[in-house]
Amino acid sequence: MAGRALVADDTRTNTELLQDLLEDFEWEVEVAEDGAIAMEKMAVRRFDLLLLDLHMPNGDGIDVLRRLRRGESPRPGHVVLVTADPLYGIREQLLGLGADALLAKPIDIEALKGILAEAAPAAAG
Repeated sequence: MAGRALVADDTRTNTELLQDLLEDFEWEVEVAEDGAIAMEKMAVRRFDLLLLDLHMPNGDGIDVLRRLRRGESPRPGHVVLVTADPLYGIREQLLGLGADALLAKPIDIEALKGILAEAAPAAAG
């Protein structure tokens, strides 16, 4: 296993795509349909990587980042905001809130591979 990831996205197609890609790279994957479920899962299990959709019900990506910053759940080793929004003008805000990286939709496989290399527990050791 390369690491343990949580994919938080309210769109089933996006969740399945990310889950399949991560599993292809030998990551163990759990999913959350919204921000509240993501926070619950992080409270009981440690994750090496959180792929967090920017727009979700019951706690969007910004809300989850703020809650992690306040210590409401243990922070995953690497937090990546995933969005189809143009990142122009919001990149600094999201990184300032605690995101380690941003990943645009549609997913660029090479960018995802770079993120996985950084987030893998072996890379931290």
